[in-house]
Amino acid sequence: MRRTNFVASLPRMARERALERCDQIRFRWRRQYNLPPTDPRYLEMTVGEMLEDLLCHQFLDHPETRATMITDDFDEELARLEAEAARDPASPADGGTDIPDDFIDPVV
Repeated sequence: MRRTNFVASLPRMARERALERCDQIRFRWRRQYNLPPTDPRYLEMTVGEMLEDLLCHQFLDHPETRATMITDDFDEELARLEAEAARDPASPADGGTDIPDDFIDPVV
């Protein structure tokens, strides 16, 4: 069995980890303020506070996103979802399930 050379696989592993981290809230918040991962301001913030701060910047820098991210028609959306669930007889809201009823009883 041939082993993969660790040094040769380092760039691939680093690229995979970087792709995972680049969309994380914590990384984006640190990047916004150019903070190192050891900065106390970064370490004391919760993810919720970071997300709120990032959204404030987004809404301020791009006001057109406010309309797409904030909606006041929750009642209309709820009515639409309830109507859709009423049409589906296997809907969990109606007491049904979406699990097929084709199980076989085990023989003991």
